[in-house]
Amino acid sequence: MVSKKSTKNRIMLAAISLFEKKGYDNVTFSNIATKVQVSQPAIYNHFSSKAEILAACAEYSVGVLHKEISQHIKLSDPLAVIMKSYIYNNLKWFVEQRDLGNVICATYYFSNVYAEISEIRSKLEKLDIQNLEQLLMLAARHGEIKAHDYSTTARIIHSLVVGEIFKIYFDPDIINIQKRTSDILIAAQSILFSNSYPLNSNE
Repeated sequence: MVSKKSTKNRIMLAAISLFEKKGYDNVTFSNIATKVQVSQPAIYNHFSSKAEILAACAEYSVGVLHKEISQHIKLSDPLAVIMKSYIYNNLKWFVEQRDLGNVICATYYFSNVYAEISEIRSKLEKLDIQNLEQLLMLAARHGEIKAHDYSTTARIIHSLVVGEIFKIYFDPDIINIQKRTSDILIAAQSILFSNSYPLNSNE
């Protein structure tokens, strides 16, 4: 977790909570200052704009997500098992961590409006895609999949996961995470695996 000791971190934690409760557009510097119990100028010592606060919160949230995902992945497992765990735990995390998930989703929504948010969204997407590329290249070296354009494949898988994340975020009560995970795996099967190694493996 973010340390609560520094003023900057306290601002971020307060903003994450307020963004989830009130929505990004409805949160003001005054709201954040009141929650943190500091003056508004104190916030400007750390952040020049609300968009910059959201960007910092999103970067932190993605770090928490990646740490959680890494705890469920064993690189020695077959790629089908790794991908199932990667997708399932991404979706599960967004259901369980709605405050943190909210700021990540907000970066997608506001990336066309604010340069700071667009920049952090691009940075975080690039990191996600690179992580997926590394998993695909590892599987190719093990002979599990055919050599192909790893970057494009990683982008497609990333887009599929993000699409389901938005569905889950906006209506978590009707989403069956197991089923959505299976659907993503099936959708990615044709570009990842030979017929002898199906992506929807139940291992």
